[in-house]
Amino acid sequence: MSEELLTLAEAADALGVSEITAKRYIYAGKMTSIKLPGGQHRVPRAEVDRLLSGGAQPGAEDVMEGLEDRIGELESALEHVTAELHVLAAWCARRQADLPEQCGAPAVETHTLEVLGPGCRKCERLYEIVQEVASAEGVGCFTVTHVKDLNQITAYGPILTPALVIDGAVVSAGRVPTKEEVQRLVKSALG
Repeated sequence: MSEELLTLAEAADALGVSEITAKRYIYAGKMTSIKLPGGQHRVPRAEVDRLLSGGAQPGAEDVMEGLEDRIGELESALEHVTAELHVLAAWCARRQADLPEQCGAPAVETHTLEVLGPGCRKCERLYEIVQEVASAEGVGCFTVTHVKDLNQITAYGPILTPALVIDGAVVSAGRVPTKEEVQRLVKSALG
């Protein structure tokens, strides 16, 4: 008679823990398993029963240890992304000097005008107005984009659309301002 073997997922479910925690038990020696040639673990049913009946049942310390490990992994990933962003920022700063002069004057900044909205009629109207204002103010001085992706829109926080964003700051939301209002908003945001 052969012993019943459980997959890691089945063993974790029976123990009431995650698969990661069950695997941690195996590597810590708290639970034995049979490792298959493909690297998968099979846990004897008797081992799960032993853990459930004995004092080796998962406790708060194990859960906390798992959470602390995960937090450490996330912090490490965040440090990596931060380092990558610093490298990218340095590269962009070096490339800024290589950009051609725009707007007929040396060292003129390019400003970003973004219209936030999923593509409704009001959003399209605001986008048209912003393009007109940007063209009148100086070709090449402004980058005008229409942001329709909801994830990008929500990154600005809870706002009503259509919204106008100038160089990363929301200056109008929930309505379509007139062309004159957009001109004033652009001039005031740019100083």
